[in-house]
Amino acid sequence: MFGIQDPTYADAVYLQNLLRTACRGAVAGGGAYAFASKGGIRMTLGDKSFAPLLEKGRFSLVIGMDDITNIAALDELEKLSRRYPGRLTVRAYIHGDDGSTFHPKFSWFKKADGSGVLVLGSGNLTQAGMNLNREAYSVVTCGAERIDEVIAEWRRWYAHSAPFLFDTDDAVVRIKARWNEEKLRVTTAAKLDFEEEAANRPDIARLKEVYKNQPKSPLIKARPRPAAPKGEDRAFARGQKASSRRTALRAKVKKRVLRLTARRYRRK
Repeated sequence: MFGIQDPTYADAVYLQNLLRTACRGAVAGGGAYAFASKGGIRMTLGDKSFAPLLEKGRFSLVIGMDDITNIAALDELEKLSRRYPGRLTVRAYIHGDDGSTFHPKFSWFKKADGSGVLVLGSGNLTQAGMNLNREAYSVVTCGAERIDEVIAEWRRWYAHSAPFLFDTDDAVVRIKARWNEEKLRVTTAAKLDFEEEAANRPDIARLKEVYKNQPKSPLIKARPRPAAPKGEDRAFARGQKASSRRTALRAKVKKRVLRLTARRYRRK
């Protein structure tokens, strides 16, 4: 089965529904995703549809740490791992190869009768990936021989990847998650600066007119303007000294990221 996830499209399919359906009757499963968020984890592994698999079977998950995955996501995964000890195994994938991103997005499930299901596509284990982003997916039903081949390849890759796989409570994983959070703060501040500077440009005004005439999804609510850091709310709202304060915040975050990076390499 092939389907397109588009919140404005009447015949759209959604990753959260594909995974919840695929896990039914499964006794084992696994998957790898580039990014994860607390909301996306709750919508899948934390959903009641996954409970039978996690109570009686086993599921192995690998989550990338190159970007987005943060402390809240790790905490949610650890909470679920404690709820299903020995049943849910989660590893964080960390590497230092510039120009290369850990970017897979798939899950496999083996059923009690020996058959299996693959869910392949472009969505991550995030809330946006579950139902808000425009994505595409294939669901492949496998016979016993084919799913066993998939599992064998998964195990070979998993064993090969041992140097890159870390427990979610490992110190280096926590450092990388905080680094991701700080990178997001820096880029958000930069984006706000750009949007303020470009707000009255004719080309941007033309884009906004295009947006107004496009179909809107009931799943996507208008996003409020990101809040300023604590202590700056009034200044930010009035537009007084906000730019200079954000510049100071970015400098502070950049210094913190550099310090964490240096500490990481000293530990090697």
